[in-house]
Amino acid sequence: MSDLLVTQEGGWWLDEKCTADLDFCSWANSVELKGSRILHMGTGAHHTLGIRLGGDNLIVGLTISKEEIKSYLDLIEQKPSLMKSYHVEFLDIHSWNSMMFGDFDIINLPHFGEMPDPRRDAYGDSDLELTLEKLLDSRSGPGALVTGYARSSAWDRAYPVFESLLGKPSFQYFSIVGWETRG
Repeated sequence: MSDLLVTQEGGWWLDEKCTADLDFCSWANSVELKGSRILHMGTGAHHTLGIRLGGDNLIVGLTISKEEIKSYLDLIEQKPSLMKSYHVEFLDIHSWNSMMFGDFDIINLPHFGEMPDPRRDAYGDSDLELTLEKLLDSRSGPGALVTGYARSSAWDRAYPVFESLLGKPSFQYFSIVGWETRG
C-alpha cells in the first residue's frame, strides 16, 4: 500500500458474509429494472452486478482493489460484449468528481463509510457527508435513487449521513435500503 493512495488488498469474492450485490440484483429484478444508469461502489472480484444486470442497464463499477480490476479484465476478455454495458474504474469514491461520468439513475453505495482513512484527504475527502454531496451531483434529478446496505460494517456511520442528506428511506428490500432523491 502506498503512503497516499488507499487501496484494498486482494478482492472480495461472493459469499454469505456480504449479500449486498445479491440483494441488490434481487431488488432490481423485483422492480424489473431496465434502461437505468447505475453507479456501483465496490464491484467485488465476482462482478455480480455487471454480469446479472448489465445488458439491460448501464453500470459503472468503482473499486480500489487491483485484484478486482484484474478479474474485470479477465471477465471481459472472456465476454467482450459485457463492455457495452458494464465498465469498472479504479477509483476511490472519496475522490469523486461528477463531471467524470455524467448522471446516474441509481447510486448504489453498499460499502459507503467502510475503510475510513485520513490519507484520503490528500486526494479526496474523508468526510462522508461531503463525499455523499459530491455523489448526489451525479444523480439524474428528482426520482433518482441512492441505495445502501444495512448489513455493511459501516452502517452505523453511513446511515446517519444518508438520513441527514436524504431524509427517511423510501424503501427497504432485504438488506438494501433506498432513498428517492428530492431535487
